[in-house]
Amino acid sequence: MNTLNEFIANLTGQHGLTLSQLTSAQKARAIAWARDSGVEIDGGLTPVVENENISAHDGNSYESVPSQVKTGIDIQSIKEFFPLPIDDLKSDKSLLNIFTMSEMSYAESKAEPLTHLTGMFALKEAIMKASNAMLEDISVIEITHDSGGAPKHGDYTLSLSYTGDLVVAIAIAISVTKDRSGTTNNQEIEERLLNLESALKVLTREAPSLPLSLKIGFIALFFVSGYFLLQYIRLYLI
Repeated sequence: MNTLNEFIANLTGQHGLTLSQLTSAQKARAIAWARDSGVEIDGGLTPVVENENISAHDGNSYESVPSQVKTGIDIQSIKEFFPLPIDDLKSDKSLLNIFTMSEMSYAESKAEPLTHLTGMFALKEAIMKASNAMLEDISVIEITHDSGGAPKHGDYTLSLSYTGDLVVAIAIAISVTKDRSGTTNNQEIEERLLNLESALKVLTREAPSLPLSLKIGFIALFFVSGYFLLQYIRLYLI
């Protein structure tokens, strides 16, 4: 395949389709193949993620949005992402700019590698939607897995669900916003906690203790007063 149109026709089984007519999965593979093959795309790289809240940024910048909890969700078809079987994932040019070697190695270690790659692609798109940013090279988002097989990426909480041919991915992140002075809300909360802690220390500070001589004097006065009170009761009240 020497042209993008040939690749798209082979990928989709249809002739005459343009990038704008492809799904996000097909578009990602087409753009990745074109970039790796040195094939120019008219009008530049078409955004991989189609979301009204997403704007173009460089490869490593995420735009802050007002909400504190950000959520991204994406759904992909495994057969749509991989209409044809692939014998050697790491030699496919349309995957090299989507997945890292580590991600492809992880998928190859599973019984259904194409299913796992589709899931990781869906997670990448969900992460971009949660971050409110579009990345031209989504391989910079690397999905790793813990010992139990749960997907991970940075501070995001990730979740995958499979049903038939479909993969549903969710990414949730808690953002840190800044006010006009540039102070993050976390910093403000920390400062308030420190001030409260200082105030509590002042309130709970122990009162200064009395000198020993005064303590002895008060005790002596108590006993003397008690003695005279007892004598008064005996003489006048009994």
